[in-house]
Amino acid sequence: MCSRRARQERCGHRAYNGGITYCRYATTYVDAMGRTRKRKCGRDDSTYLYPGDGLCGRSTCHLSNFRGRWQCHVCQYSPNRWPYCNGANCTHQACARCRAA
Repeated sequence: MCSRRARQERCGHRAYNGGITYCRYATTYVDAMGRTRKRKCGRDDSTYLYPGDGLCGRSTCHLSNFRGRWQCHVCQYSPNRWPYCNGANCTHQACARCRAA
């Protein structure tokens, strides 16, 4: 089985460690540029490590933009450290209207 190792960040995004390990069932093909590529087999065995306490750092990630601490604009609960609000009866997820805490 082909495999890949990944780390689940606190914000929910995945960070991949290293490349793909191909098995004997992986196929090769030639892409449009004429380069030979490999395709993983259908029995993917990717390993997701324990959740990390870090952030992905992507510019589109609200939790990373708030440096991991944010205040909900719906219920004003603060500080939240995960993508969803921890306030009582609030199911809001971090968005552009929320603020850094």
